[in-house]
Amino acid sequence: MKQFLCIQVRFLRSSCHGRGDGGVPEWPPSPLRLFQALVAAASSRWGWGKQIDSAADDSAADFLRWLERLPAPEIFAPPARRTAPFRLYVPNNTADLAVPSWKKGSQSDLKDVEKYQKMRTEKDVRSHQIENEGEDAPVSFVWPIEKLDGDPSLHIGRLKDAAASLTHLGWGIDMAAADARLLSAEEVEKLPGESYQPVDEETGFQLRVPIPGTFEALKKRHHKFLNRIEIEGKKQTFQPVPDLTTFCKRYYLSPNKSRKPRVAAFALLPEQNTSARFQAFDPVEQGTAVAAMVRHLVSKPEFHKQLGWQSKDLAMLHGHGETENDDRSHQPVSGPRLAILPLPSLEGRGQGRVLGSIRRVLLTIMRGDEKSPAKLDEVQRLLSGRILRPNSNDRRTLSAILSPIYEDKVVREYLRPAKSWASVTPIVLPGFDDPGGLRRKLRPPQVENLSAKEKKEILGKLEKRIEDLLRKAIRHAGYSTEMAENAKLYWRGTGFWPGTALAGKSFVPPYLRPFRRLHVRIDWRDSKGKLIEVNGPVCLGGGRFLGMGLFARYNVATA
Repeated sequence: MKQFLCIQVRFLRSSCHGRGDGGVPEWPPSPLRLFQALVAAASSRWGWGKQIDSAADDSAADFLRWLERLPAPEIFAPPARRTAPFRLYVPNNTADLAVPSWKKGSQSDLKDVEKYQKMRTEKDVRSHQIENEGEDAPVSFVWPIEKLDGDPSLHIGRLKDAAASLTHLGWGIDMAAADARLLSAEEVEKLPGESYQPVDEETGFQLRVPIPGTFEALKKRHHKFLNRIEIEGKKQTFQPVPDLTTFCKRYYLSPNKSRKPRVAAFALLPEQNTSARFQAFDPVEQGTAVAAMVRHLVSKPEFHKQLGWQSKDLAMLHGHGETENDDRSHQPVSGPRLAILPLPSLEGRGQGRVLGSIRRVLLTIMRGDEKSPAKLDEVQRLLSGRILRPNSNDRRTLSAILSPIYEDKVVREYLRPAKSWASVTPIVLPGFDDPGGLRRKLRPPQVENLSAKEKKEILGKLEKRIEDLLRKAIRHAGYSTEMAENAKLYWRGTGFWPGTALAGKSFVPPYLRPFRRLHVRIDWRDSKGKLIEVNGPVCLGGGRFLGMGLFARYNVATA
């Protein structure tokens, strides 16, 4: 049976002041923060103190060296909100400067001591407040224990003792209690809190994680801290303590939270010198044409040469593995895909917003890997200033110039996190919504032979089929099964945004026309029914890599 090491920490004041890189409040606490707290707790329990170096000569700290070799843990944490910041004025760390004055003891020197004691420095405080205050809301760190990790029974006893001695996690005011134990897979599934899992992609957020050598680096840093003041005769020299650098950073992502992908946004400018600020395109008939023009640019061989792309990279653009010189049939791929999303404007009209023309286009790489951000940066750089030209047979679509943009209020409506989203272009269902021909039974003359109960059952089956296809589209877009199953869905043929055309009127490529099109609104919820925020862009269903099934942040009160 597979086992898991679980270390649980409970904050006694339901708050955490720990900070990550750049002084940004950190939640959940990083595995490195827990590791440092365990080192401090072990040192206090077994009296290592100034003799912490001696722990390297025996087995006293083997459990810490074993722990730092484990992979990045999964973290279960309760929801926490970032509090409003406030400023304190605290004593400056100038006690070292006052030591010579204390030794001399003269009246003037004692005045220097008072001066140092009165010195204050600004300290901005911003914490995370655990929302499940008063409930059993621990933070759980869970490591899978494999055979190659050695016999955990040799270290669990010491880990339990060290965890029991842990008193703080974060600042000194973040009092905490902890325990360690082994769990089964079934017990891990029952752990409370939201799951945060380490991922290999550059998405989500980063947390610091210990690596082999972190314990040794902490010992050296502690030794330098104790000897930070060097005394040579009457001269005292302060040696700054270097920062800890022996650790790695891992990306973490929650199944209840969407990934925040890298994007590249462009404004569509008129090619001719006109008074218009943007070149506008009709979202109903010309949206896929704009996406096709951008993809045509990226598909050019000279463009690939400038990017340094190989034939395998073209699958990211086309979604299939065969090349022009390959006579194999269509070879679909499941790797990264370049999505080209024309963005209709959301124009303020009175108390609400109305869907307008397409004046911008957004590029992102869905299902990206660690190389995707660099590839997207290259695409953005080479597309800057390029001209989009329509097909020679298309006389209604005008040309436009791609101009990169970085801060734009319209683009933010498609990217910023929100709990509710509504489609601006219809979703193309990923399958037939009536494969059994149930709708034919609702038409004359068959409908005349049906009772009211039979009609209701048929309508219920049709609605259930649409709902299943929509949840399938959510999973296909890369969202977790948990998010797909718990989302609240609303769908209809008319749009949720004023100015939106009927779903069936939007132009789609011929291969998508057999499938039904619908406008959809999604309220994202977790397994407990609580609304959760999701990052954009949200794009679902067939043709989503060309801008079909595109969503914008939705507010019921102002839409």
